[in-house]
Amino acid sequence: AGETVEAWEMALNRHEGPTALLLTRQGLPVLDRSGREGGVSRGAYLLRNGTDLSLWATGSELHLALEAGAALETERRLSVRVVSAPCLEAFALQPDSYKSKLMPDDVPTLFVEASRTVGSIGTMRPRTFHHLGLDRFGASAPGDDVARALGFTTEGVTAAALKLLDA
Repeated sequence: AGETVEAWEMALNRHEGPTALLLTRQGLPVLDRSGREGGVSRGAYLLRNGTDLSLWATGSELHLALEAGAALETERRLSVRVVSAPCLEAFALQPDSYKSKLMPDDVPTLFVEASRTVGSIGTMRPRTFHHLGLDRFGASAPGDDVARALGFTTEGVTAAALKLLDA
């Protein structure tokens, strides 16, 4: 909800080119973003700092990344960074110093995107990203059933993160 307000403000203040707000119709938890207001305008911002693994999410998957990060911290004693990236185009325009702060080169990164994998972000910095995404047409069923079948659950994100760390 907080990110939507900030995205709407960005759209109203944009004077060049089109703007689209892509929202989900699924019920999602309202996340506590206290102290992180304004992060949407930079395209991506840090929600949880960590040094062993970085989980990035671009929208409705954000709560899964936060839950998986918490599970990995508790069960595996890993330090997990979680980044919300609601506008990759705005993030691409940020100074390298900001990008480096969010994407340290020595931290493995998993993008969680219940849509196409975000290969274009790899051109922003010289690093490799791993993705949990969907590069084909979706599926038809109740939302929770589809999410489970495609691995877009806390357990699915946790498993993908562990696979990345084991690689």
